[in-house]
Amino acid sequence: MGQLFCAVQNDYDELFNLLDWAVPGGLGDRKQFHLYYEGPIKMAQKKDVNEAALGKVCCLCLLCFSSAMEATASE
Repeated sequence: MGQLFCAVQNDYDELFNLLDWAVPGGLGDRKQFHLYYEGPIKMAQKKDVNEAALGKVCCLCLLCFSSAMEATASE
């Protein structure tokens, strides 16, 4: 019952599905998402991540979401 309300189960395909549902096409297709976003996200989750790598992921996420919001606003 607890998993019924959890949209993402630590699977990047599920994360893509959720984000693509919220902002269709905002992150490109599934292949583009894996290429541009999944790698940096995985790198930021490592135990020995450095600040530069973490900063890169934060910037990437901000750019991603701001461009997705702009795309949605222009529709």
